[in-house]
Amino acid sequence: MPLVGRVDEIRSLGAARSVKILRKLLIYSSAVFLVSCTRVLPPLISVARFSPPVKQSFNVDTNGAVVYGRFATGPDFAFGNELALRLCKDGSKRVYLIRCRDRDSVCAIAVEPGQYRIGGFLATFMDHRPVGRRNFPDTGSFQVRSNSVTYLGDFTGYAKIGPMTQVWGVTGITNNFTATTDEFRLKYPNLASAPVFSPFDQQPR
Repeated sequence: MPLVGRVDEIRSLGAARSVKILRKLLIYSSAVFLVSCTRVLPPLISVARFSPPVKQSFNVDTNGAVVYGRFATGPDFAFGNELALRLCKDGSKRVYLIRCRDRDSVCAIAVEPGQYRIGGFLATFMDHRPVGRRNFPDTGSFQVRSNSVTYLGDFTGYAKIGPMTQVWGVTGITNNFTATTDEFRLKYPNLASAPVFSPFDQQPR
């Protein structure tokens, strides 16, 4: 059953940005989370560098791994803005930025095998200059195995511009494994026979 709910939000209002936090992100199919807080954000990197999607001819091997999902922007997403999920490798400073898209939202990126968590998201202006970052608390970690592909979930982000504020956030996270995996396998035929895992169920599919 699809789950929809505002998970996190960043507001831009002059020098201050506000958010409201209510615990946890979805890693199991029965949970939805609201997050909020109010504070001035610390300085971030000067330009966001999004992780490129793999080519349709890509092959995974024993030294690598692939993660995929649906990373979409809502219909009212403010033109020129960007929002990316932050996929963080445990025990490392390595962070992959998976950009939400208005087209071809089912995509895959190559990662190092290891233990990961979905740390939150990064919001940027149209020039890819970060405006804010939010952490998802208590998400838990999951294994990304070598020579396999891992489904992360279906995510929907938004960016809205008002008269005096600009707001970024994640409105929905769902476990839509079957439909998204079918689309993934059609899009990436060389990965169609690879073992598939998911944080929702760590058994191969």
